[in-house]
Amino acid sequence: MLPPIDIESGWRAARARDLKDQLAHGAREPFVVRSGDVVFVTGRGAWGNTWIELTQFLSISRDLANIVVVADYLSRKNKNGN
Repeated sequence: MLPPIDIESGWRAARARDLKDQLAHGAREPFVVRSGDVVFVTGRGAWGNTWIELTQFLSISRDLANIVVVADYLSRKNKNGN
């Protein structure tokens, strides 16, 4: 396990936590996930892989939809002469 994050001294580190184990057996010490912290969650089994693929597909679909909306907006703006 890596040392905790120490912002005051300027050190950047990471701490690995097994959240499933801590939920089942309790945490040795309390910890807080703050805004800006990065949390990695690994999926296991078929549902985990399916979830990862679905979220990646949805993010790509959202990006494509944003491109279409911007292109449509610019096309309409040019047709109106603005």
